[in-house]
Amino acid sequence: MGSVWDGNVSPDAYSYFLKAIPRNLRDDTVRERDFSDPSKSIVKGTSASDYVILGSGDKLAQLKGAPKGFDTVQTGSSINISGTGFRGVVLTGESNAKVTGSTLGDVIAGNDGNNAIKAGRGNDVAAGGEGRDSIFGEDGRDSLFGDAGNDSLYGGDDADLLKGGTGNDLLKGDAGRDTIYGGDDADRLYGGKDNDRLYGDAGSDRLYGEDGNDSLWGGDDADRLYGGSGNDRLFGDAGNDRLYGDSGNDSLSGMVGDDQLFGGSGNDTLLGGDGDDTLFGGAGSDRLLGGAGRDTFEIDNGAKNDIDTIADFKVGEDVIDLSGTAATKLSSLSFKGDGNGNTIVTVKSDGTKFKLVGYDPNDIDGSFFHF
Repeated sequence: MGSVWDGNVSPDAYSYFLKAIPRNLRDDTVRERDFSDPSKSIVKGTSASDYVILGSGDKLAQLKGAPKGFDTVQTGSSINISGTGFRGVVLTGESNAKVTGSTLGDVIAGNDGNNAIKAGRGNDVAAGGEGRDSIFGEDGRDSLFGDAGNDSLYGGDDADLLKGGTGNDLLKGDAGRDTIYGGDDADRLYGGKDNDRLYGDAGSDRLYGEDGNDSLWGGDDADRLYGGSGNDRLFGDAGNDRLYGDSGNDSLSGMVGDDQLFGGSGNDTLLGGDGDDTLFGGAGSDRLLGGAGRDTFEIDNGAKNDIDTIADFKVGEDVIDLSGTAATKLSSLSFKGDGNGNTIVTVKSDGTKFKLVGYDPNDIDGSFFHF
C-alpha cells in the first residue's frame, strides 16, 4: 500500500496493517481527498469488497460499506463500517472521530484527534495515531496500537496484541492469552484472564497479571509488578523495581537495580540479581537468592510449617532481618544442622524457622542478623 499514512501511524503498526490488507490492495496509492469538493473522487480498491476511505483535513466522513461499487461518504464525526468483505478506514486531519467496526476483520487508522474506535467482531487491526485515543478490540484476535498520546486500549475476548506507544497509556487485555507492550512513558498494563505476557518497556510502569499464569517484564526505570492469581513469572529488568507475586507459586527476579521482592502466598522463588535487594518470601516455603550486592532477607513469624530457604547468604555483605519475629538477640535463636552442611534456624519463642544453606551451626554469629 502506498501513501496511506500521513505520519500519524507508527512503523510498527504499519507492518501489522500490511498483514491485514488484502494483497490486491497493497499496490494502490491512497491520497487524502477533500470531500467538500465533489469534483474529487473517492478511492476504492481493485475488488468490490476492498475499501479504503479517508477523512478530509479537519473534517471526517461517515462510511457505510456497500457490497459493490463506490462507497458513500458524507461529512460527519462518526464512521460506521458495515457490509461484507474487507473494510479499512484511514483518518486524516485533527478532528475527533468515533469509528465502529464491522463483524469482520477491519483495518482502522486514527488521525491526530482524540478518537474512539470500536473495532467490533473479527480479527481487527486498529491504531489511534496522535491524540488521546480509546480503542476497543472486542471479540476476535485483535492488534491494537495507541501510537502517540495518552491512550486507552481494551483487547476484549480472544488472544490480542496491545502496544501503547509513546504517552502514559492504559492497556487491558481481558479474556484470552494477550501480549501487551506499554511503550514509552508511565503505563498501566492489565493482563486479565488466562495466561498473558506483559512488557512495561521504558518509563515507570505498573503491570498487573491478574488471573492466569502470567509473565511480566518491567523494562527500564522503576516499575511495579503484580502477579495476581496463578503461578506467575516476574522480571524487574533495569531500574529499582518492586515485584509482588501475590497468590500462587511464583518466580520473581529483580535483575538490575536495587529491587524489593515480595513473594506473597505460595511456595515462591525470589532472585534479587544485581544491586542491593530486599527479599521477603511471605506465606509458604520460599527459596531466596540475593545475587550480587548487599541484600536483605526478611523473615517473619508466618505459619510454623513454612520454612524459607536462604540459598546464597554472603557474610559481611548480606543481612537476615528478624525484626518481624519475636527474636530480639542471638540467644533468642536455636541452630540445628541438617546433616548436609546447612542449618535450620528457629526462633525459640514463636517457632519461626528458616534454612541457611552452606553454613554449619558453629559458623553463625550475631553479624548475620538484624533484630
